[in-house]
Amino acid sequence: MLFPFVAKQTGKAPARLVDDHGELTRAIAAAETDPSSANLSRFAGVLVAHLDREELQVVPVLLAVDPREAWAMIHGG
Repeated sequence: MLFPFVAKQTGKAPARLVDDHGELTRAIAAAETDPSSANLSRFAGVLVAHLDREELQVVPVLLAVDPREAWAMIHGG
């Protein structure tokens, strides 16, 4: 829901953030399968890097949306 919204608002998809989700999924699976410190550390690093990018690319877009517009989008109005 979030990335298509950003694409609609900005005219471009946050490709790196979308790609991050594949890496996050693999890091989560590795940590679930083998919760070694290496796998947990890798997951933490991937997650923090993704959230940092998301904060820079997505949060400003969200903050620029009028709350009434956001409410209407969320509730199909």
